[in-house]
Amino acid sequence: MGLFEGILVLMVVAVILLQVSRRFCLPYPSLLALAGVAIAAMPFLPTIVLEPDLALAIFVTPALFDAAYDTTPRDLRKHWLPLLILAVAAVIITMLVVGTVGHFMARLGWAAAFTLGAIVAPPDASAVSAVLNRFPLPRRTLLILEGESLLNDATALLLFGTVQAVALHSTSSTWQTIGPLLLAIPGGTLLGFILGKLFLVVARWTAGTLSASIAEVSVTFGAWILSEKLHVSPILSVVVLAMTIARSAPSQESPRDRVHSTALWGSLTFILSTLAFLLLGMQVLDVSEHLSGVSLKTAIYFGAAVFLTTVTVRIAWVFLYRVSVERAMASTDTPLPPAKVSFLTSWCGVRGILTIATASALPPSFPGRSLIVFAAFSVVLGTLVVQGFTIGPLVRLLHIEQDDSLKQETEQVREQLLRVGLDSLGTRTDAAATSIRKELDSALKQVGRLDFSVQSSGIDKLRRSVVDAQRERLIEMRDKGEIEEDVFKALQEELDWAVLAASPADDLTLEEV
Repeated sequence: MGLFEGILVLMVVAVILLQVSRRFCLPYPSLLALAGVAIAAMPFLPTIVLEPDLALAIFVTPALFDAAYDTTPRDLRKHWLPLLILAVAAVIITMLVVGTVGHFMARLGWAAAFTLGAIVAPPDASAVSAVLNRFPLPRRTLLILEGESLLNDATALLLFGTVQAVALHSTSSTWQTIGPLLLAIPGGTLLGFILGKLFLVVARWTAGTLSASIAEVSVTFGAWILSEKLHVSPILSVVVLAMTIARSAPSQESPRDRVHSTALWGSLTFILSTLAFLLLGMQVLDVSEHLSGVSLKTAIYFGAAVFLTTVTVRIAWVFLYRVSVERAMASTDTPLPPAKVSFLTSWCGVRGILTIATASALPPSFPGRSLIVFAAFSVVLGTLVVQGFTIGPLVRLLHIEQDDSLKQETEQVREQLLRVGLDSLGTRTDAAATSIRKELDSALKQVGRLDFSVQSSGIDKLRRSVVDAQRERLIEMRDKGEIEEDVFKALQEELDWAVLAASPADDLTLEEV
């Protein structure tokens, strides 16, 4: 069976497993990773090995862009302290502690041991988002975890490049080894900003066309590739690119283009992340078969020790941060989150494709490579399975209260917008203005009700019933051969947009699985 056929089989398997995930409320990344291990043992499927550079470009780039597009610099500034603690300090501490374990337990050199620490330190953006989206976590916790997953990748890659260079070029001067890496952060930030501004210019030309999708995909993946060519941070380049575009897109992009773009990135990110988690699980057996200089039993013990160290360090660091700032937070208007929320935050350190790709990127001559790669895969599989499957029960066990702040703020702004709509009608008394005024008045009366989000005005319901009747007749005409297929498709698209225009917001959102 060829590579393409193998991927098609994996996607069919993914569809089945995603329905299992939805039926039993299981995090699909964890389920897919376990399935990948089982699939790898089947002899009739091809061995699919991830190429590190290709895996990073294909699987990490869209997840970063999609997450960064929904994250604003204002959110990052608002939560700068916990983000600094988690995205920078936690990564450094994890690298140091895991490196110490690797040095004394596996007799790795210090540079090689710290390289392992940098590889397993960062939670993965796509893995974290995919796991957390299934659970009603507090709004602030979600913002911090998503912001952390955007920034810690850049920290980890910088540390990884530094310690790897030291391990491979110990005779070089410190500046020759580390100097270029320190320029990666400002360089990646500047490149992302420039590409974002250039894209906004191009977007004016491609507005309203399908070529806009090609431009979006090209500039996103191009930012990653160009960053690697220029030896600057590809993570920061993609993140800054997405934030630059998101800042100006609302005033420049038409609603139809925006709906299409959202659907494009949602589908692309989900398909690629689904495939990535399956492939990730499939790599485990291949890694275990290529151990050199150490027995499988020893490697398993070491992998388990690194996994436990990684999880324990994050929990300890989060609570150390909590204790250290508790007194300072008491004097501010921002209350410290409950201890159970802090523990939940510490437990959400799922690793993913970034760890696998950086481990696989180590050159064959790297000291202790096979053991390092095995340990990295152990951490990824362990966090996906152990933490991924237990986040849901943990949320229920800790009785995490549902956060209604987003809904409340949305209702307040919705009321303001409805009043703006009424004011915009002025003194018009024609039939159209009278009808719209009645709709807005009716909507204002509904603000604050718990079920407002699934309500719609009577005229919208009537519009949808009319469209349903029109659609039924259109299909009947097509089936009887009374109209051509191209006419059917054109009118079907018109009816689709009519339904969207007359539907409440909740009906426009697809469930992830």
